[in-house]
Amino acid sequence: TQCYPYIPMNKDETLEFNKIQIQVINIEYYLDNQLEIRRLLVQKNKKQYNIIHFFFTNWSKHGTVDCRTLIDLIEIVNQYDQVSISLSSPIVVHCSSGTGRTGTYIAVDIITRLLDRSDEQLTRMKLDVMGIVNQLKHDRTKMVQTEKQYLLIHHCVEEYLRKTNRLDLIINEFNNYQTIPDSLPKFRESRYIHLSDSKHNSKVNSSSIIDAVEDEEMKKDISQRIENGQELINEHEHDYVQPDDSYLNNQ
Repeated sequence: TQCYPYIPMNKDETLEFNKIQIQVINIEYYLDNQLEIRRLLVQKNKKQYNIIHFFFTNWSKHGTVDCRTLIDLIEIVNQYDQVSISLSSPIVVHCSSGTGRTGTYIAVDIITRLLDRSDEQLTRMKLDVMGIVNQLKHDRTKMVQTEKQYLLIHHCVEEYLRKTNRLDLIINEFNNYQTIPDSLPKFRESRYIHLSDSKHNSKVNSSSIIDAVEDEEMKKDISQRIENGQELINEHEHDYVQPDDSYLNNQ
């Protein structure tokens, strides 16, 4: 255990911290007992607070989970948020360090909310996964720590669209959908593609990504898009991204 016990684990059990008393009122189990939901009664100086605590037990440090499980977890938490929790109550997310798994969870939660829009809006949407992760890293260092966690976010995007029966809609709309060559992740992750962002024209360096593409038609298409300013490789180093080859572990 890497977190000091701050809640009781068993029903009707109570913990006291100076003037604060915490009691477990009820426990529910979901996702094949991987998720434990506790209703807590917190008392301090005659004031009472009702807290809902979600404890997911099957996500190891620096590891990942099945994308379907993560989406189900987020949906359960958000359902409680809508039904059982006051709109003024914040949701606090943490793991042992509050970075890797925490950042992955928050990123997927943000993205699934963004994807909850009409089909027409979805086909015109430009989803910037790396931009979302960069913003989280700017707010708190080391959010999303490993390559596998970063890939999990992308798998969750695909799975959420599949679960809501809209994956085919996206693929059909963008008929140039292609599998990224295995060699691409070797490049510095601080170089990434911006769509319709002409302000970085002076910093475009497309040679590395084009050379990694074996398909001649795809090469031609990428070159044309870069020339037209429709698809740019951004080499600008943000103040929260170190200029080295360890993007996912920066700072």
